[in-house]
Amino acid sequence: MVNVLIVDDHPVIRLGIRSIIEDSSDIGQCFEAGDVDEMFKVLEKHLIDLIILDISMPGTNGIVAIPKILLRYPNMKLLIMSALAEDMYAMQVVKAGAHGFISKESVTEELPNAISTVIKGSKYLSNAVVDNMMNIYLGNKAETRHELLSPREIEVLILIGEGHKMADIAKKLHISIKTVSAHRSNIMQKMNMNNNSQLIKYCIERKLVY
Repeated sequence: MVNVLIVDDHPVIRLGIRSIIEDSSDIGQCFEAGDVDEMFKVLEKHLIDLIILDISMPGTNGIVAIPKILLRYPNMKLLIMSALAEDMYAMQVVKAGAHGFISKESVTEELPNAISTVIKGSKYLSNAVVDNMMNIYLGNKAETRHELLSPREIEVLILIGEGHKMADIAKKLHISIKTVSAHRSNIMQKMNMNNNSQLIKYCIERKLVY
């Protein structure tokens, strides 16, 4: 039996994942945490075999958390979730030491198989990520300037694309407005864009926001 810890800052997401996996005969106990700090508190109290971790959360994001987890719990299995089926995210989390990457859009269909694959010691990549990689290999993928960005810059870009103001972004990510402004400047420089309107248009065209 596998004890699972779900780490996501949205209670509804945690509840949905729990409902998907609890019916499985392979799952023992299922625990929840709203952020990385709470996650470590749960790990101190309970024996966990697998962590399902959201890549984008307030404070410490999933990619940063991976080496910290493995330093303390080297045998821990890590399955990372993201709202974006981006191959660059997948490669980053795998390089950081995670055992799998799954798009939130395909959690219902793929999560049971992803858990089974990771627990058995193999790597798992979401089907959408594999499709993206094939498109790159075949030369069919549209220009994606956001692949030049760091994970935090991606978070800021998406929030800008959703129409959030600097103060709102700072609050959501638990960082200062000055830091948000610095990220925005770096994003524009890397993507060769000059204003929020261009960023929003880019996000819509690349379906980074809906």
